[in-house]
Amino acid sequence: MASAGGSNFITDQADNQYLASNLMGKDVQDASGNKIGSIKDVLFDDQGKMAAVVIGVGGFLGIGEKSIAISFAQVKPTKDANGNVMMSSMVTQDDLNSAPT
Repeated sequence: MASAGGSNFITDQADNQYLASNLMGKDVQDASGNKIGSIKDVLFDDQGKMAAVVIGVGGFLGIGEKSIAISFAQVKPTKDANGNVMMSSMVTQDDLNSAPT
């Protein structure tokens, strides 16, 4: 992000920066492109860095769904040809199903 004249104000969003609001509700895909869940929340550390994403896994229409937090290092945000944010992970559906809530 660029700041205006060295001040504390941000004037531009860089291509490698993402708004938390753009991540919320996004599907997370495994390495094969299969949906493994969707982002329900983002966890920040005391330095303001994204530490984890909370992924909703399983269930139907929100019933029976469990929330799993995985390190932000385990997901990779990218953009498609239209500039839409997409999320992928090396974590598998089996990993998430067996993970603690």
